[in-house]
Amino acid sequence: MEQPATSEVSPPMIPSTLWELLLHIIIGTGIFVVIALASVALDFLVVWLSNKGVSRLIILGLGFAEYFLFVVDLWLFLVFVFKTARRTLQRL
Repeated sequence: MEQPATSEVSPPMIPSTLWELLLHIIIGTGIFVVIALASVALDFLVVWLSNKGVSRLIILGLGFAEYFLFVVDLWLFLVFVFKTARRTLQRL
C-alpha cells in the first residue's frame, strides 16, 4: 500500500530569526555602550584639564570631539537597529 504524497511546508523559522535579532541588538548595544563610555571618559578628561588651566582652544577641541563621538555613535547605533529590524521583518 502506497502512502499518498503530502506536501508539507516547513514552518517559518520565527524563533531562530527573533533570537538572531535579539543577539544582534545585544551585541550592538554593547558596542554602543563601549564607545559612549569613551565619550564620557573624554568629558571627565575635559573637566580635569580645564581645572588644570589648559588652553581654552584645547578644551573646546576636546569638547567638540566628545560630542561628535557621541552623536556619531548614537546615529550609527540607531541605523544598525533599524536595518537589523527591517531585515528580520523581511525574513518573517
